[in-house]
Amino acid sequence: MVEVRPQLQSIRNRPEPLGAVARLVARALIRCDDETADHQRRIGAYATALAASVGWDREPPRRLFHAAALHDIGKVGVPAAILRKRGRLEGSEMAAMRLHPEIGARLLGTDWHPFLRLAREIALHHHERWDGLGYPRGLRAAAIPMSARIVAVVDVFDALRCDRVYRPALPDGDVVTFLRQGRGRRFDPQVLDCFLRLFQRDGADGLERSGRRLAGYGLRRLPH
Repeated sequence: MVEVRPQLQSIRNRPEPLGAVARLVARALIRCDDETADHQRRIGAYATALAASVGWDREPPRRLFHAAALHDIGKVGVPAAILRKRGRLEGSEMAAMRLHPEIGARLLGTDWHPFLRLAREIALHHHERWDGLGYPRGLRAAAIPMSARIVAVVDVFDALRCDRVYRPALPDGDVVTFLRQGRGRRFDPQVLDCFLRLFQRDGADGLERSGRRLAGYGLRRLPH
């Protein structure tokens, strides 16, 4: 497992973590390559834009931007052979993969720090489903934290649009079809409907720019 605890301690020692510290933790993820780092940033931006559109303002945009980017931090505890497997995961491999939300939550701890508390909430619950068939807790509907409902939509959206070791990227039309099929099953219907309206209006690039702007980053490139 990649050691991320020193970076987490650095966050705990700050009244509000700087983005650079959060990115340092993110770079520890999954023997992090450039595409993984780009995925993390896109998830942060998409989640921030979607939260603003649905009117969820419990958390400051910059905090959500960086916390959402750590949604998969638990994958540091999943063997690289499973993460990089080109074929379908077998039963035991899938079971190991499904441990990553709880691993992430344990890594992020039970700290009072508002950033770590939000990051833990997202890491633990972003694979829950609206119909209660998700994992690790099998939460259903409004029992799933809104932060995780938001990240669930944008995580699947971005994953489907990108090449993976086990499949090529899907065309946008197929991605939208998949998301719509999950309405009220995998995804919160209202959150999904809002996201699809945003995507239709602004496209993926426009969504990313909007999220970055809300988080205070504008057009400047975030360092790795």
